[in-house]
Amino acid sequence: MGEAASVLRDLLDQLAQLKNACDELGREVERSFWESVARDLPNRLHLRKPATREARLISGAAGRRQLPRRRRTHTTLPTTSESAPEPTAAQQRRRHILIVDDDHILCYVVIQALREEGHTVVAAPNGAAALAAVTHRAPDLILLDLRMPVMDGPEFVRAYRQLPHPRAPIITMTAATDARQWADQIGANGVLPKPFELADLFATVERVLHQ
Repeated sequence: MGEAASVLRDLLDQLAQLKNACDELGREVERSFWESVARDLPNRLHLRKPATREARLISGAAGRRQLPRRRRTHTTLPTTSESAPEPTAAQQRRRHILIVDDDHILCYVVIQALREEGHTVVAAPNGAAALAAVTHRAPDLILLDLRMPVMDGPEFVRAYRQLPHPRAPIITMTAATDARQWADQIGANGVLPKPFELADLFATVERVLHQ
């Protein structure tokens, strides 16, 4: 009986070591993915816009074409009786979004992508920092990792929902195989299994914001 128990302990130790190795490999793969996305981010977001025709100076044998002169226009200032202009559709779509994740490369990618969509975005490396951020300015949406140091995702959700101010919808970001189950357990409004494409990020954010 003692020998069988010893063999079982050895097998459990080997299984734990194998699981740790697989977890580390998964984190390395995910890290490489986000580094690749970060390097190619300008192309993915189409940030490289060509210069306008008016901004180009064409020089050659025929000479140089100068920038066209702007005609002077008189600007009429609005009187105090005039109402303020209505916000544009783009301004109405802008939201304040909080990202809670300890992966700084992922945060960089998501921040740049969502800012390109017109949103204001801030990041917190853990749940404790996120609680401080929401008391400073209430977010319209929270993108939340589940596994973080100091305070993890589920702990943050429990503390956040005790606060008196209106609560923002939450999208979980996790590499767990049971991502949907974790999202349901904390009552999240959406889930983004890591690693995810930017198209999935945009679609999920828009869907949850308009629920």
